[in-house]
Amino acid sequence: MGQKTHPYAFRIGIVNDWKSRWFNSKDYKDLVNQDYQIRDFLSRELPKAAVSRIDIERRDKGGTLTVDI
Repeated sequence: MGQKTHPYAFRIGIVNDWKSRWFNSKDYKDLVNQDYQIRDFLSRELPKAAVSRIDIERRDKGGTLTVDI
């Protein structure tokens, strides 16, 4: 049996980009949880908006949230 690679993971950096862009070793667990909550909230509140992609980018002070429709 061969090992299988997920198609999205295989294309990151070539065709697709990361869905979240940030790095923080101390608060990693909390930031992953916040990203999940943001994506879940937008998916529940905008079910008919045809949201195709939610990008989260964090910096030292603030960040950006991009929602592609």
